[in-house]
Amino acid sequence: RAAFDELLQHNPDYVPAHFMRARLIEQEGDREAAIAAYDAGIRTAQRVGDQHAAGEMMAARDAL
Repeated sequence: RAAFDELLQHNPDYVPAHFMRARLIEQEGDREAAIAAYDAGIRTAQRVGDQHAAGEMMAARDAL
């Protein structure tokens, strides 16, 4: 998780890192943190115009 945090600190608009970070947190079993991570990724994806990634993250979040 720390590696993704560092990556996003330097590249906050890198949408795939948001998705991978949220998945990792989900796999760690921290549901609330995973939802927050997906929400952050969705906001970023929408802001940069990546609707496909936003939709994938919404589906993953909603499946929790």
